[in-house]
Amino acid sequence: MGLSNEAKGLLKGILIFSIPAAIIGFFLVPINPVNVASIFGSPFTPPAPRISFLLGMGIGVLMSMLKVILTELSLKKALSQDVKHAALGIGIGILPRLLLTVAALFASAYFLSLFGIIGAVIAGTSLTVSAYLIKYLQRKKAKSKGKE
Repeated sequence: MGLSNEAKGLLKGILIFSIPAAIIGFFLVPINPVNVASIFGSPFTPPAPRISFLLGMGIGVLMSMLKVILTELSLKKALSQDVKHAALGIGIGILPRLLLTVAALFASAYFLSLFGIIGAVIAGTSLTVSAYLIKYLQRKKAKSKGKE
């Protein structure tokens, strides 16, 4: 019961977007600690801004990858059910992905500084960006095959 080619493509797309974003963000985030505490007044001392950003990116990438896997499992389960139960299952399947997003952003806000939250949000959008990137590459490939 492996992942479909589409899910594998999304996972690759997440990495293709996130790695350059992490490198660029690493150099844009200031080196010296800025007086930015965690959002919820956590008792933990947030790490240096660059480390916080990279940790936030890591949390966001994991969140995006888990969302792909959860979506894949939800769709496979829905395809094996009748229409009424499948629709209900898809609707309920949104809840774990939403809770995953909330948990990842809350963890970033509680344990990391503002730069960690920014990293998590940037990496969290990598799923959407990778979906558009894959669709663009598929269209481009189809057009190049059509010209041959």
